Amino acid sequence: MAVLALDIGTSSARAVIFDRLGRRLGPEGQTRYQTRTTVAGAAQLSARQIRDGLFAAIDQAVRDVRQPIEAVGISCFWHSFLALSPDGAPRSPVYTWEDRTFVGALPALQAALDKDAYRNRTGCHLHPSYLPAKVAGYIGAGHQIECVGSFSAYLVGQLFGEVVEGLSMASASGLLDRSRHTWDQRTLTALGVPKAAMPALGEGWVDRRLMPGLCRRWPTLKDAKWLFPIGDGAAACLSSSGRADTAVLSLGTSGGLRRLTDEPPAHVPEPLFCYLLDGERSVVGGALSGGGNILAWLHQITRLEDWDQATGLLNRRPIGQGGVLAWPHLAGMRSPDWEADASGAIIGLSLASQPADLLAAVVEAVCLDFRAIMQALQTVLPVHRVQASGGALQAVREWPQWLADALEVAVAVPEEAEGSAWGAAKMAFSALGQSAHLSTGKSRRYRPRPNEQERFRRLEATRLEVSPQLGAIWAVLAKERWQ
Repeated sequence: MAVLALDIGTSSARAVIFDRLGRRLGPEGQTRYQTRTTVAGAAQLSARQIRDGLFAAIDQAVRDVRQPIEAVGISCFWHSFLALSPDGAPRSPVYTWEDRTFVGALPALQAALDKDAYRNRTGCHLHPSYLPAKVAGYIGAGHQIECVGSFSAYLVGQLFGEVVEGLSMASASGLLDRSRHTWDQRTLTALGVPKAAMPALGEGWVDRRLMPGLCRRWPTLKDAKWLFPIGDGAAACLSSSGRADTAVLSLGTSGGLRRLTDEPPAHVPEPLFCYLLDGERSVVGGALSGGGNILAWLHQITRLEDWDQATGLLNRRPIGQGGVLAWPHLAGMRSPDWEADASGAIIGLSLASQPADLLAAVVEAVCLDFRAIMQALQTVLPVHRVQASGGALQAVREWPQWLADALEVAVAVPEEAEGSAWGAAKMAFSALGQSAHLSTGKSRRYRPRPNEQERFRRLEATRLEVSPQLGAIWAVLAKERWQ
């Protein structure tokens, strides 16, 4: 038995065929594409370019596979907005979670909706990364909304001829009532969007056949069952082989700390979100806008010739020794405070400051933001260990140990981690009624060190003294930025 797993991110699309032991069958298909960014805050993609890249990746994966593929699972990036025509044609770019084009529409929404009631109802925040601000701004810019879509809804239309949004994808839009599994009427009313402009909702198997042209293009998939896409963060949680009390930490370009549960909290603490994996399970956690993207920026501006030497210095310095504090919100802030106006800040610099001090401050800050998420998460769900993966962990050798110190729980880093692709495959096997197993190889375990735990506590207290002053500064800077 084999399934095809599709992993659609904001920079690449992957297609991988797995058997139920987690072994790859045939080559992996992968294509890359580029997010269009501007100094004004745009972060946009072309729906057709992503579709074409995904289809090319599927071509590569199935080209030499002779055995039948029984099902297709799909992991897709959350929080995208794409205006569609009634027949599913794109009317706009794909606005990603990073896009801040319409951030100016947020204050009116915040005035119209009670933020706490909204968060508990939708599991999301009144924040630029979600769809309400983007939809309001799009309408405010003079555009007509025929269908409020996402890339995932568009993809379903391209595959099966009907635009339908998967329940998991809808749950992270900020437009869904997470307990009723329907579009949230109070938010739609605040936006002035009729319910008729929202796509139908789907869960589980898609009950339509693949388009005829695609059946001819991929003969091995013509009889396969297809699942509606699930969010990439939910798929990453599924990929963990850990126990129920295990949270999954992802640290790639951005970051996330999440835990699966079948008992979601009725009241969502402010640092957290609560999305759906399916009709039975929820994903509770927090997200950071900064991770590996901050390292790439730092590497570029410092022009370090020996990055390994700079990261190696972290192994020989106590937490907080450099006296430099960073708020690495270059792509905006999500957890823990969901501050819409936040931007990057580094304070405590002197003529003696070295690139390693900046690097340490950034890594420490990310660890402390994860710590804030963990503290909020443990008020609603038990977490006794963390499984971590992501390219940024490989870029800085000390990061996993510092995370264990900051989170105050053991952190395990598997040798192999398929992440969202394996989560999509696992979802497909489960829907087929088959258990699936993935060997991630040995995991390296990092246990909290008492002395460093105490250093993180002191550093946290210092940052908490400074942080309230930054809010006023960010508000002033935001007025200039968006004029």
